[in-house]
Amino acid sequence: MNLKKLKHHMKIHDIKPSEMARAANISLYEWNRKMKEDGDSFNIKEMDAMINKGKMNKIEAAEIFFDEKLQKRK
Repeated sequence: MNLKKLKHHMKIHDIKPSEMARAANISLYEWNRKMKEDGDSFNIKEMDAMINKGKMNKIEAAEIFFDEKLQKRK
């Protein structure tokens, strides 16, 4: 997960961490904990909710949630 891109996307779209946590149906504490773990423990359902909340297109979502993992596979 590319935390830098996620934080940038949230800043541009004025989305607070508490809003992302609520969208993902987790507590703000849990959201922050997962962010501190480089976002690796977010599950698919939580990521999908954040993608919807952030109104991300497919490219943005892939760059934020999967880009680093895809680069490692090359």
